Amino acid sequence: MKQNHKVAILGNPNCGKTAIFNLLTGLNQKVSNYPGITVEKKSSQVKLNTATAFQLEDYPGSYSMISQSIDEDIVSKNIYQWIREPENRPDAILYVVDVNNIRRNLYFCTQLLELNIPTVVLLNMYDIVSKDNKIDNIKLKEELKVHSVIPFSASKKTGFKKLESSLLDIFTNEIDPEHNTMPISEDITNMIKSIENAVKPIFNISGSLLQSISLRFLSHDTHIDKININSIDKKNIAESINKSKNGIDDEYKAILNTLESDLRYGWLDQVLLSCSYKKIRVLEYKSRSEKIDTVLTHPFFGPIIFVSILYFIFQSIFAWASIPMDFIDSLVAKVCFLVLIIMVFT
Repeated sequence: MKQNHKVAILGNPNCGKTAIFNLLTGLNQKVSNYPGITVEKKSSQVKLNTATAFQLEDYPGSYSMISQSIDEDIVSKNIYQWIREPENRPDAILYVVDVNNIRRNLYFCTQLLELNIPTVVLLNMYDIVSKDNKIDNIKLKEELKVHSVIPFSASKKTGFKKLESSLLDIFTNEIDPEHNTMPISEDITNMIKSIENAVKPIFNISGSLLQSISLRFLSHDTHIDKININSIDKKNIAESINKSKNGIDDEYKAILNTLESDLRYGWLDQVLLSCSYKKIRVLEYKSRSEKIDTVLTHPFFGPIIFVSILYFIFQSIFAWASIPMDFIDSLVAKVCFLVLIIMVFT
C-alpha cells in the first residue's frame, strides 16, 4: 500500500473548501465571503489514524477548467500538470459542493471526473436545506459513479466520520475508478477528430478525457495559451483547431463558444433530474436580514417603501422639525427667564 498519500480539495469559490480544510487539519486559514480568497495552494499534513496520514492540498476556488482569473489559472495549470505527469496526481479529490447551488457547482466536477481520480463529493451546507427537499445523494453517487457522495456540514461536522472512512477506503484499496462522463455525439466526435490527433501525443491520453480537452480547445481556442506546453505543440494544436473550424457547419459555428457548456449542462440536468433536483425549492433557514430584504426589494412594494422613506425624511426636515424646534426655543426662553429672575433677586 502506498504510504505518501495526497488529497486535493477542489470546488467553486464560496463553497466551503477552506472551512473543510481547517476542519481536517485543525488550522485556522482565513475564510472570507468573496471569490478568490484562496489565491494559492495551501498544504498540510493530516492524520486519519495512527497508521495513516496524507498531504491535504487546498486549491483556489474555480468554476471551470477555462480560467478567467489568476486563482483559476493556478487550478487549471495544476490539473494539466496532473494529466501530463500522472505520477504527480493526487490519490483522491475532495470536491466540495454548495448543495444550495448544486447545478452550477457540479459543472467543474464533471470536468474533473474525466481524470478518473477517486473522488469524494461533499454536499456542503446540507444542514440548511429543507428536510423534504434534499437531493438523493445515493442516486447521485450511482449516476456519477464516484467513490462517495456525502451530505456534509463543515459548521456542524455532519458527515465527518463518513469522509474519514471514505478516504481510508481509497488509500487502503487503491481504487481505480471509471467515472461516468459527459457523452459526446458522433457529429461532434467527427468535428474534433483532427484536434484529438494533435492533442493525444502531447498529453498521452485517450477516451473521454481526450474528447473533452479537444472539445474545449475547439470552443475556446485561446485556452491553449494558458497551458504550459512548448511553442511547437501549441502551433500544432492551433493548426488542428483551424482545420476543424473550417469543416464545421454554420449551425455549430453560431454556438461554438458555448458548445462545451451547453453539452455539459444538458447532461448534468439529466443527472440531477434523476436525483430529485426539482424538489430543491427553498432553504429551511433565512436570516433576519434576508427576510427584510425580501420585502424591501420586492418588485412592487420595494419602490413604494423607498419613496415613503424619502417622503418621511423630507417631511421630518422641512415640516415636522418645526414642532421640536419651537418646543426647544420655548424651553430655552423659559430657562433664560428663570436664570434672569434668580440673578436679579440674588
